[in-house]
Amino acid sequence: MKNWILALLSASALALLVGCGSPSTDSASTSDSADTKASASAPATPAGGAEPVAYTNAEGKLLCPVMNSVIASKEDAISYQDYEGKRYYFCCGGCPEKFKAEPAKYAKK
Repeated sequence: MKNWILALLSASALALLVGCGSPSTDSASTSDSADTKASASAPATPAGGAEPVAYTNAEGKLLCPVMNSVIASKEDAISYQDYEGKRYYFCCGGCPEKFKAEPAKYAKK
């Protein structure tokens, strides 16, 4: 039992360290057009009535634009932000603020 708890704590600590690394040093223009939404809340739809297209990798899996981490589902994302017609989902708590500070930088990935 002790080994299981120790392994769980170690894995959790590692996920926190690896999941949200230090901010990169690239500079890009900032924009206030990104809206922060909690994934638990009902998604807001744009004026046209359609939900923005989710940011995904080549395999169609949700991808955190800050950490380039695959997110299993929309429900597993910490939150999301809409930017220039796309919905960006985030893997951990530090990513939404990094994205909001420099959305153009992360949206280019």
